Amino acid sequence: MTTRVITGDIGKSKGLLYWQEGTYDPSKPVHELGVVNPLSHSVATEKDTLKDSRFGDSVDAAVDYGNPTCTLAFTLFQQNALNRSLANGGTASALTAAATSGASLTHTFDGGKAGANFVIPGSGPVTVESVTLGGVALAADEYGYRKDARIVQVLEVPAGATGDDVVVTYKNDGVTAADGKSRLVIGNLVQRTGTLIFVGTSKMGPKVKIRYPNVTIPPASERSLIGDEWTSFEFSDVTVAWDDAIGGFALEEDL
Repeated sequence: MTTRVITGDIGKSKGLLYWQEGTYDPSKPVHELGVVNPLSHSVATEKDTLKDSRFGDSVDAAVDYGNPTCTLAFTLFQQNALNRSLANGGTASALTAAATSGASLTHTFDGGKAGANFVIPGSGPVTVESVTLGGVALAADEYGYRKDARIVQVLEVPAGATGDDVVVTYKNDGVTAADGKSRLVIGNLVQRTGTLIFVGTSKMGPKVKIRYPNVTIPPASERSLIGDEWTSFEFSDVTVAWDDAIGGFALEEDL
């Protein structure tokens, strides 16, 4: 048994890809995934050849193609929360945290020494007001902190410090959904099912519009967080569900 593959693409058309989770509902919004390049689909079938050797040499008596499958492949470039969640088989939600109201907060760490780093519990940006080590206040040039990462670093051990307790006094600046920060959970939803819509944006030629209903998106390929090239999300084996009502794969195209 062998596999026969028929491939197709959308030519030179440039465009955007959109996504709607679950069963397609035209009354609900679709979410933009950004520029897509390339975008292709392939249909594969299993080839079953029946051999006939009744008269000596074995010859092909019949050929049957069955069990068709349809898959999509595409690459996304936009670094938004939805694309990251699709690529990592997870979900994303807006990151929110309340700002500190009233008195400042304190947190105590141990193991204080020059070069030591500590993470302040919580979410969102933070303002550090003071740091003490071994009961002695650190001068402004004896410590530093990364506001968004909530990391405090001891740069120097002050004279007279006894012990290695580090006490950080701080306030949470707070973060709202409007700030555009997100919390990503990966691996908790490794199959996302919904509808993909491609809309061509070429300045010349036909503006192609294709809707792929009922597709399942697995996690994307490995993604480098640090490298010399622009980060992208490469999706493959995105499957289109067979539609019993039409006896095939629904690909709604509007040229």
